[in-house]
Amino acid sequence: MEFSYATKEFYEKQMIATNNRLASGDIHGAGRAVFSFFSGKEHIDGEEAIVSSQHILAFYNLADLSNACHTNKALLPRWIAATYRYFKEKAALPTIAEEILPFCLQLLTKFKADELDNLNALTQMAFWDFQHGKKHHQNLQRIITTQKLETKTAKNYRSLFLTTELNQNPASIIKNIEHTYKQRKTFTHQNLATTILNYYCKISKNPEHLEELIKVLKGPNLKVDIANGRTDFLQPLIVHLYEQKEYHLMLKLLGTLKNSQHSPQGLSTPHAFLISNSAQLSLLSPHWLDIFESQDNYENYEKLINQKNRATNTFTSLLGGVENGAPNLDLSRAGAPPESLDLESYAAATIEHFKLNDNVYGEISLLTLAPSHSFPIQSALFSLGKHSPLISTSLEDQAEEPEQKHFAFMLSTHTSSYNIEKEFIEREFGEKAKILTNPSPEVFEETLNDADLNAFYISAHGEYNHWQYGSNDEIIFSDDSKITMSTIKKCSFRRRTKSNIILNICDGATSAINCIPYSRGIAPALANGAQTVISHLWPVNPVYACSFGLINIFHLKSVPAIDAARLTFDILKLPKQDMLNEIIKLSHSFAGLATYLERTDFEMSQFKNIGSVAIYS
Repeated sequence: MEFSYATKEFYEKQMIATNNRLASGDIHGAGRAVFSFFSGKEHIDGEEAIVSSQHILAFYNLADLSNACHTNKALLPRWIAATYRYFKEKAALPTIAEEILPFCLQLLTKFKADELDNLNALTQMAFWDFQHGKKHHQNLQRIITTQKLETKTAKNYRSLFLTTELNQNPASIIKNIEHTYKQRKTFTHQNLATTILNYYCKISKNPEHLEELIKVLKGPNLKVDIANGRTDFLQPLIVHLYEQKEYHLMLKLLGTLKNSQHSPQGLSTPHAFLISNSAQLSLLSPHWLDIFESQDNYENYEKLINQKNRATNTFTSLLGGVENGAPNLDLSRAGAPPESLDLESYAAATIEHFKLNDNVYGEISLLTLAPSHSFPIQSALFSLGKHSPLISTSLEDQAEEPEQKHFAFMLSTHTSSYNIEKEFIEREFGEKAKILTNPSPEVFEETLNDADLNAFYISAHGEYNHWQYGSNDEIIFSDDSKITMSTIKKCSFRRRTKSNIILNICDGATSAINCIPYSRGIAPALANGAQTVISHLWPVNPVYACSFGLINIFHLKSVPAIDAARLTFDILKLPKQDMLNEIIKLSHSFAGLATYLERTDFEMSQFKNIGSVAIYS
């Protein structure tokens, strides 16, 4: 295909969009602009992009684009910095990133810019190459270290760069950590937080400096970054707290950032933090640190992420990662398991990576993955016939179970199971059962915050945007009844005893990798110490969803949510006829469901169905 350049106006538009989108926290939008630039045309999500590194030569061959960069001297270096930050964070377009790097170096020399903008571009290129390219970072570090800088601010930012792992001189790292901490008032946002974090972890280890860091993290300048899940800079602190067995400081740090409600003494319910993406798989409780013996834990973690990508048609990229399931991505089923897979291999990989055969998981009642992940740990434990802890997304103590459950049911007429659900509820609870069909946001909020109710069944469609952090997550009952996150976050009424929610929607329990655990997702937003949520980690078949929901309702009447979920799992993993016999033995209210299931040819017991369950508190 013959190559041709786009117009100056087009390239300039994409450069500005890349810079602005990334500055606002919209990395997906920044990526769209990057793909557009290197395609030479507007990129549409879901379509294959034909990209070429030749577009970088437009800066040499289009005089009007060159003139625009001379006029607006900040545009080019900021675009290079933003583009390489996108390349690094999303492991995107590695061939393009590699091929354009020498040209970007030349362009930074050709278009003289503010030295701080120039320095930022160089450091972002170095960070990308250190993680992915592995060819140029030493030369880039030499350029950064030796270039003549005039301003104190630029010198301080270079010093901050020299506190990173790209600097191979330990003494130099410590010297620069001390310097940047002394000069911390010249930094803002993540850079300010990093100066304090480095000083606390590497030098002082004084809780006063952790308090200083928390104050910065809770301040207004980091609000956008944290809201958009850009918390990777906290990973060294998380690892440090694990290694130093600082459970109470970890609880204080993460609990404060999540606005958790727990006593200063900690949790009375047995709880542990679990780190899965470090050199060692570790469980940290108030009294012990359990490090699992594994020589290649991070490599196994990468393999598990790749399994997850293939199992759920998602695309999680890791720094330095190469194979991540992207070639197998089916955008028509984004977020949902491929029809051809049963996900048994995903279950096996989860069991292996987390060492779920170890009895230690039976010693805790609450488990928090920090950073958070959406792995099917609980269902994998159920498959082994083992107890599973609740996933504590809130870092709060557990309220007592109520003596009696008082139910409300919110149903959608847009699900294929509406009539079966309604019939079961009326048979099991009587015609006076509180059934709300396609509730409005106002009715939804009012119902979940009703002090006279403590058990809720929500059956609807779930929407979770896997490609853009924090957007379009909602519960959809109908075209006229959509429950957005702003409403969902108001539904955490704390009763004297625990309330329980069966959130029977696709992706209800899905969350994101985040150093502030479970900061995204519908079930995590509803869950707290006084409210437990049962939901799905990925989209599920409507036949399974109907069965899952009704059997959970039955068990939740008499047992806690974690037990209801386990008992439901045990029934749904049975061969079809055994499962039908079992539910009829439980209650004749299941007659309608049994008739419905007898007419279907559906493998209910596959892990792609039963493995989706998650129980949050």
